[in-house]
This record gives sequence, structure tokens and C-alpha cells, in this order.
Amino acid sequence: MLALVILLLVLAVSYPFYSYATKSIDIATKQREVQQNVLLAKALIEKEIRFASYLIILKNTPTIPGVESEGYVDTQELYVTDSGILMHSTQDGSQEELLGSIANDTDFTLTFEKSEPSILRFTIKGNYEGQEYEISSEIAILKLANIQEEETGAQGVAIRYAFSPPGS
Repeated sequence: MLALVILLLVLAVSYPFYSYATKSIDIATKQREVQQNVLLAKALIEKEIRFASYLIILKNTPTIPGVESEGYVDTQELYVTDSGILMHSTQDGSQEELLGSIANDTDFTLTFEKSEPSILRFTIKGNYEGQEYEISSEIAILKLANIQEEETGAQGVAIRYAFSPPGS
């Protein structure tokens, strides 16, 4: 009987510690998930646009993907939908999730702004089940002398870009 009382006391004392540890692990897992998704998105965006020969910061999310701009026919866009999905419209006009099914539960926000004539600053923020992570980055667009803006000095929520010069 005494052993049963001692066992119940040990269980009563240890349960709050167990509960705390379980919640901490759950929060850490969610934070790791959102950080991985945001860092992967950042790396893919940098890789995708580094060698663009045309880039314009769009004030609003594009309604028609792959629109001809400045004579560039094969344009692409990067943007976030109203539901927080990071999208990429490809040269053929099709739209796909930039991270595919990797980040289904992460809601993204994305902003772009011109830092220098050929340097693009962007901020990407992710939210996964209440855990948030945000990172900003600047990238030099190597084949471009001047990034264009729909509205000078304003932040944009999307970019349109192309790689081959008009008529090539």
C-alpha cells in the first residue's frame, strides 16, 4: 500500500515535467519546420533570379501569368497567393508552387524592394501553426544594370523577370 502511495506521488510530481517537455518539443519542431521552409524559399528565389536580364517589381499580385513586358515574351513571376502559397509562374505560363508539397502548411508573405540599381532586397516570412520566422536578403542581379519598379520607391509583393533578351 505504501509503495502504491509513493508511486502515485512520483507520477503526480513528474506529470507536469512530462507535459512541459512534450509541449517544448512540439514548439521546437514547428519552429524548425517554418525556419527550414523560409530558408529553402529564400535559397530558391535567389537561385531563380540571380541571372535575370529583366526584372520588374510589381505592386500587386499578377492576375495573368507570363505577360509580355518590355518586349520579353517568356516572363516568369514570383508571388504569394491570398492563401499564403508561394507561387512561381513559369515561361510557358503555368503556375506551380515554388516549394511543391514541402511547405503545404506554411503561410508565406513576401515583399520586394529595390535597394540599389541592380540589387533586389526581399523579405520572406513564414507562419506554421503559430510559429513565425522572417528573413531578409539582398541579391545582386548580375545581368541587369537597373531593376524596374511599377511605382518608384514602393515595396512590391511580386516580381516579373526574364532571362533571354527580346528577339533572341
